[in-house]
Amino acid sequence: MSYRAIFKLGLMDSIGKILDDPNDLCRELATEIFAVMCTHNIGRDAALKFIPKLSELFSGKLNC
Repeated sequence: MSYRAIFKLGLMDSIGKILDDPNDLCRELATEIFAVMCTHNIGRDAALKFIPKLSELFSGKLNC
């Protein structure tokens, strides 16, 4: 299966939804998957639409 087929199935959209999850472990695992996917050309292209969402996540307050 090609990477294009994976993205047509909505993998990056699912990862984007999990990045908003209140569970820290879910967000951590989604971040790791996101990082691996961004190492590929097609993954980087798909990841461009998540830049605004990622900037919102990094501008939030810490829950320490």
